[in-house]
Amino acid sequence: MSARLGFGVSGPHGASWFSEKKLARLVAQAIDGGIRHFDTAPFYGEAEARLGRALASIGAKGVIVSTKTGTRRDGLGFAKDFSADAIRADVEGSLRRLKRDALDMLYLHG
Repeated sequence: MSARLGFGVSGPHGASWFSEKKLARLVAQAIDGGIRHFDTAPFYGEAEARLGRALASIGAKGVIVSTKTGTRRDGLGFAKDFSADAIRADVEGSLRRLKRDALDMLYLHG
């Protein structure tokens, strides 16, 4: 499968001020419009969990999901950790939040 155009589920989509119902509608509309690649990151607030719930609620099949590892919030700033243990923990958390058995792509964030 080749995805030439993706949908970034980033910071605003994971923020409390952005309606989760609106995000679910956007994801459904994107799929209806032919989008098959969705990208997110644990760094983007609740974006991963919201994307996971949106994809599960519409029974999305055949989509590519990518996320990121290595950058996390640390108080008001952020921290970098690309150790094997940190990457493993990020992937396990992402799989749980995204409601997936596997990731299609994993980016090193930053």
